[in-house]
Amino acid sequence: EALLNWIILTSQPFTCVEQPSFKTMLRSTGSQDSILSADTILCRLSLWLDAVDSELRGLMSSASSIALSLDGWTSQNSLPMLAINAYWMSSDFQQYQACIEFVEIKGNHLGENLANIVTIALQRFHISNKVIIITANNASNNNTLYQYLHQ
Repeated sequence: EALLNWIILTSQPFTCVEQPSFKTMLRSTGSQDSILSADTILCRLSLWLDAVDSELRGLMSSASSIALSLDGWTSQNSLPMLAINAYWMSSDFQQYQACIEFVEIKGNHLGENLANIVTIALQRFHISNKVIIITANNASNNNTLYQYLHQ
């Protein structure tokens, strides 16, 4: 778990664990543990993400309403990206917020493409009927996004 946290928090590639210098460093600590492969790291990260998604679904299930914000941009390496953040309050008035999607947009920034991404996220977290507002930047594709979400 500590290794997975280090990889995530320092933005290391999964393959860093297969580098000879990384293996030498771990062995120098006196650790007798076997060194995980990049595939094992990916598998464990997938399991961890499934657990986080499940926990978020549980937290959001008790919310009567959820607000979303969308942030789309083009990365420094020219990849179109979209983040979806959810905001809600529990029955005891505790505030929550979570990034429920962070994805590369396949294709262009058309409202239809964005609506597909939003719809999949809403279905994954079982919150389609709880969204009361979506805040997005001022872009021409917002009207199309709205139309596709309400079909």
